[in-house]
Amino acid sequence: MGIALPPHFGVPGRFCPSGLVHRLRERIEAIEGRDGRRDWPALSIAFPSPETGVVLTGGATHEWFPAEEEGGRWAPPLFVLAHLARLALEARGEESVVVWVGRRCWPYPPALVLGRDDGYVLLRRSMFVDPPDAGAQLWAIDLALRCAAVAAVVADGSGLDMAASRRLQLAARAGGGLGLLARPARELKSVSAATRWVVGPAPGAEPRWSVELVRCKGVRATEGARRWIVERDRAQGLVVVPADVGDRPGEAASAAGEPARRTA
Repeated sequence: MGIALPPHFGVPGRFCPSGLVHRLRERIEAIEGRDGRRDWPALSIAFPSPETGVVLTGGATHEWFPAEEEGGRWAPPLFVLAHLARLALEARGEESVVVWVGRRCWPYPPALVLGRDDGYVLLRRSMFVDPPDAGAQLWAIDLALRCAAVAAVVADGSGLDMAASRRLQLAARAGGGLGLLARPARELKSVSAATRWVVGPAPGAEPRWSVELVRCKGVRATEGARRWIVERDRAQGLVVVPADVGDRPGEAASAAGEPARRTA
C-alpha cells in the first residue's frame, strides 16, 4: 500500500525535520511489504495491573484526560501512556512500532527508557509525527492506526468531534493496534472510544498518579473498583500499583459478561 506522509513526520527514534519524509516513507513501506501478510498477535493489555481485572484491547481507541486544567492549559499523562505503549510493543512482537502524533504527546526521553539491557527498545521503535494542522493530525492518526505493524498510536486527540472519533475507532479496528488518545478535561464527554480514563497527580515519595476508569463499554458504572493509585518504579521505569495505597480489586465484569474481568 502506498503511503503519502504529511509534513514534519519524524523517523524512528529521532525528532526530525520534514526533509527526511522520503526516508520514513520508504521505511514504513518496507515494513508493510515485509510483514503485510503477517498474522500479528491480538493485543490484550492488563492495566493498571493484572489483578485489577481491567484489560485494554487492541483494535480500539482509549481516551485519556487530565484531572484538571490550569487556565486552559493541559498536559497528557505521558509516563502512563509510554508504559502502555511499551506493553503493546512487547505483546505485538518484533518489527512492530509505536507512533506518537502531535508534539504535545512527544514524551521526554527518560519516559521511553528502562533501566535494563533492553531498556531502549521503545525509543528505537518509536516514530514521532508533528502535523501542521488539525486536518493533517486526524489524517496521520488514522493512517497510523490502520497499519498492522503499529502496536500503538499515542496521539493528541484534542478537538475531535463524534465523526472523527468514530473514524479513528474504525481505523483502530482495521489495524488491530492500541489507540491511545490524549484529550483535555473540558472534552470529557460521550464518544465512541472503548474506555475513558482520568489521570491526576497523587502524593508519594515516588511519582504517583491516580487513574480512574470513567467509561468502559459493556460495564456499568457501579461494577467493581474503578480508581487506582499507580507509581513509577525507578528501577524498571514501569508503572505499578503500590500495595500500600492501591485500591482493593473489586468485582468486575467484561463486555461479554464474564466475572472479575473488564475488557474494552
